[in-house]
Amino acid sequence: MSMKKFFVTLILICFSLSCFVMFPACTSTVELLYEGVEEDGEIVAYSVVGVKNVKSEFDITIPYAYNDKPVVSIEDSAFKGNELLKSIFIPGTISTIGLNAFSDCSSLACITVDENNARYMSIDGNLYSKALYNKEWITLIKYSVGKREASFSVPKGVLFIDSCSCFYAIYLTDIVIPDSVQEIGALAFASCTSLKSITIGKNVGSISIAAFAGCNSLEDVYFKGSEEEWETIHIEENNTCLKEATIHYSL
Repeated sequence: MSMKKFFVTLILICFSLSCFVMFPACTSTVELLYEGVEEDGEIVAYSVVGVKNVKSEFDITIPYAYNDKPVVSIEDSAFKGNELLKSIFIPGTISTIGLNAFSDCSSLACITVDENNARYMSIDGNLYSKALYNKEWITLIKYSVGKREASFSVPKGVLFIDSCSCFYAIYLTDIVIPDSVQEIGALAFASCTSLKSITIGKNVGSISIAAFAGCNSLEDVYFKGSEEEWETIHIEENNTCLKEATIHYSL
């Protein structure tokens, strides 16, 4: 090797080493936290309770098993407030997802569920649940609020829109709710600050407390029924933004 090549090689090695020291990896290593599910004093499965060592944007793939035991649930508030969470994969073994598991995950843009999961499913990156006793009873559990899409149409066949399901979906300007939906849960669309118009199916019977709280840009509500039918909907308190919008009737 010539002296010139030697010095070039030496410089490259030194530069590479300095990169490890001066420029650490942009993606942090994410470690899931688990809690054992016991039966007769023996751990038979595991539940995901959170993450640790989060320093930058990250994706999560929940495994089917941990320590040779199935991972069967996601605990209440497991990922709540993780603003760096970008996407999550939920395996077929998960049968329970706790309350507020994905609340305040403002960067969450995609939720994917194994197609073999008997309890949950994903459509266009959003999370839905299927009732165990009736697979046709579908509930919107969580809209991925980190999406940059302006419009969202709830799929036909969905019966319920869960509490906080679209909370703080600040990029949405237009939402369409089909005739299949019967109930809209508390805080379902709260703090959707860019929401300007919403279409509500004629079979909605109740709109829970603060479902549209903080939707200060809401101007138009298109109801696919008559004015008389609109008046029969049970609209709970703290839905001023909905009530003060211009209501358009189809019949």
